[in-house]
Amino acid sequence: MTYDTVTIQRLRALPVFSVASHLGMTLYGTGHTCRRCLCPLHDDHHPSLHLNAPRNIFKCFSCGKGGDVISLVMQVRSLSFPDACEWLVREFCVSVTPSEGSGKRYVVSGYPQQSTCGEPVESTCGEPACPEPAERAGWVEPTCGEPVESTCGEPACPEPAESIESTLNVQLVTKSMSVKSEFCKSVVSCGYLTEQQLQHAVQRYRLGKSRDGGVVFWQIDERQQVRTGKVMYYLPDCHRIKTRNPTWVHTLLKNSLPKGFTLHRCLFGQHLLMSDGRGERSDGRSMNREPVICIVESEKTAVICSEHFPDCIWMACGGLQMLSAPMLQPLTPYKVVIFPDTDPQGDTFRRWTAVCQDARKQYHFRYPLRISSILELHTTAEQKQRKIDLIDFLFEGHTDSS
Repeated sequence: MTYDTVTIQRLRALPVFSVASHLGMTLYGTGHTCRRCLCPLHDDHHPSLHLNAPRNIFKCFSCGKGGDVISLVMQVRSLSFPDACEWLVREFCVSVTPSEGSGKRYVVSGYPQQSTCGEPVESTCGEPACPEPAERAGWVEPTCGEPVESTCGEPACPEPAESIESTLNVQLVTKSMSVKSEFCKSVVSCGYLTEQQLQHAVQRYRLGKSRDGGVVFWQIDERQQVRTGKVMYYLPDCHRIKTRNPTWVHTLLKNSLPKGFTLHRCLFGQHLLMSDGRGERSDGRSMNREPVICIVESEKTAVICSEHFPDCIWMACGGLQMLSAPMLQPLTPYKVVIFPDTDPQGDTFRRWTAVCQDARKQYHFRYPLRISSILELHTTAEQKQRKIDLIDFLFEGHTDSS
C-alpha cells in the first residue's frame, strides 16, 4: 500500500517503547524518557541500545545503528520501508482508509485528523501535535482513541471521529474453545494439570485453539466484552516457541473490523470478576468471601495457578511492558497481589513496583496494592539468570516457600 507524507509522519509518532515491545525486545529500566535493551542487530550481552521517548528514536552505542520507529522495524525484521510501514499499521491495528477527495492520500484512524487543506492539524498553542507518551500507559498505543496533548499541555487536536468500542463478536470465543491446542496438551503431559483440571481451566478462561494449533488467550473484560485474543505457540515441554511471535486476533480480523475500531486491551482473566463482587472458583462454586486478585505476567502461569490455588482469581497482563496503571483501574474494589517474574538485576520487580505506585496516585484502591517479593527473596542466582516465573518456582520444588 502507498502511504502519503502525513501518514508516514503518524507512523513515526508511534511510541518507540511500544514498538520495541511489539518486536519482542525486553526493555530495562523504569524511566519515562529513556530505556535500554539488548541490541538485536549484533551479538549484544549488555543492554547497549537506548530508546529515547521524547525524540521517539533508538540508538545503539555499540554498533552505531539508530533511527526512528520505522527504521527500527526495518532493521530488526529485515523489511523494506513499505513493508515496515505495513507491519506497523497491522501490529498497532491502525485503520488506513482513503481520505475524501483523493485516491492518493490516506488518513490513519485514531490519530489527529487532517485539516481541509490536507495539512496536519496543529494545537491551539502553536506547538506541534504529539502522541500521548508511552510511559503513561505501557501497553496503550496512540490508536486508543484518547485525545492527545501538546508539549505545553494544551489540547493538540480534536478527538478522532467515529471511535468505536473495541469489542469482538463473542461467537469467536465460543467457536474457538478447545482442549486440543499444543499448549493444553503440554500442560497435561508435563504434569502441571490433570485432564480434569485442564477441562476446568479451558471452560473458565475460555481457552481457544487456532487452526495451526496455537492457543488463543482471550482478553474479556468484566462486562463479558471480548477486547481481543492473543494466539501463542508452545512446544511439547510447555515452553513458548520463541521464534514465533504472538499473533493478535484483532490484527487477523483487520479487514472485517468496522471503520474507527479502536483497541483497548484488558487483563487476561478479567471476565472472572462477577457483578456481585465475589468472584467464582475454578470448580464453578461461588466464593464465600471477597476474592484476592493475583496478577502474573504469563497467561500460562495464571491458568495453572487457578487450579492449584482456586480461592484466588488469577489474571495475567501478558508481558513485562504490558502492565500499566489504567489496566489496574477495574480492580480498585479488590485485594490485589502482583507477582513479578524474576531477573538478575531485579528490573521487573522495580518496574512493576513503579506501576503500582503510579496506579495508587491515579486511582483510589480500597485495599493497598501488594507486590510479592517471593521470587526476589527465594530464588537462586541461577534461577534469576533464567528469569523464572511463579510456576517455574513452584514446580521446581519450592512449593513450601510460598
